[in-house]
Amino acid sequence: MKRIAIAAVALALLLSGCNATKVSDLQSRGDLKPGAKPCGTFNLAINSWVGYEANAAVLTYLAEKVLGCFVKQRHIAEQVSWQGMSTGQVDAIVENWGHDDLRQQYIENMGVAQSAGSTGIEGAIGWYVPPWMVEQYPDITDWRNLNKYAHLFKTSESGGKGSCSTEIRPT
Repeated sequence: MKRIAIAAVALALLLSGCNATKVSDLQSRGDLKPGAKPCGTFNLAINSWVGYEANAAVLTYLAEKVLGCFVKQRHIAEQVSWQGMSTGQVDAIVENWGHDDLRQQYIENMGVAQSAGSTGIEGAIGWYVPPWMVEQYPDITDWRNLNKYAHLFKTSESGGKGSCSTEIRPT
């Protein structure tokens, strides 16, 4: 229950507190009670895409600075982070990209998580290749050649295969 409350309050602060310039603004609006006690440790799943990391950074800042939480960021794969909800290793997942099966299992069936609602973000999943990569590997834009470059996209969870959520930067 504590995890759900922390996640709901943090999300509410994320959505409503971004316009505040100081803690007293949050208190005067009723978003934070005066003399609020620290919330303890808050385990936040960090998935590996830029938009998620930006949302998590704001959430971490507010949870630490406004709620007095100790935020433990857990860099973990998207699907695996749901498992952490049932073990207590993850208290919140900031985004869910179309995993209705996981939502069904962990929210509706097991009851170990609760949806705090939409963040309002609408995204599109697609394939994007940075210009430097096209210069270095001209045939990478042809989907038939992706296996040839799978080694560039592998992660610890992909078993030597590519992963669509991996960021690659030039060395």
